[in-house]
Amino acid sequence: MSDNRGSIYVRETLLHRSKVLTSLRKFLDEMSFIELTTPVVRGDDDGFRPRPEVELHGTHYLREAIGPALRLNLQHFPRVYEVGPCFRSDAASETHSPEFSMLDFYAAGEDLDFLMETAETAIAQTYDGRIERVSISDEIQTNFGVSPFVDTEEAVRMAMVKALR
Repeated sequence: MSDNRGSIYVRETLLHRSKVLTSLRKFLDEMSFIELTTPVVRGDDDGFRPRPEVELHGTHYLREAIGPALRLNLQHFPRVYEVGPCFRSDAASETHSPEFSMLDFYAAGEDLDFLMETAETAIAQTYDGRIERVSISDEIQTNFGVSPFVDTEEAVRMAMVKALR
């Protein structure tokens, strides 16, 4: 007799993911956001880190983030979002996948507080835990021992790379 626990776990995970995505889409749609789809294959490289290459006509890369292409659509729609695949060239492990889904949204003319409140409300609809705002600067100082506002960009980058190894 085979053990079905693995397939039950996969089934439950996929059902949960589907419900979360449906909830997020419904929430953003009700806030007058328009869902768009932007290219997964990009023709440019920012040169910051190795990126997953795709063999096409010339050098192309799989996107690491949705944002750059999605922001271009703000000229057509004041509120946009996308849920889609992104890729990293990092090796896969039990806790890390080089392929993942990302939600990205933009609202023209809105401030950071609006965006933070929108994100917190969206997360609260699908997550039972406590949501706490933290200062990224303070977190970098606490966890990496450098200050992004005092230390040079290179010092901050080197401290973070060293800590992530």
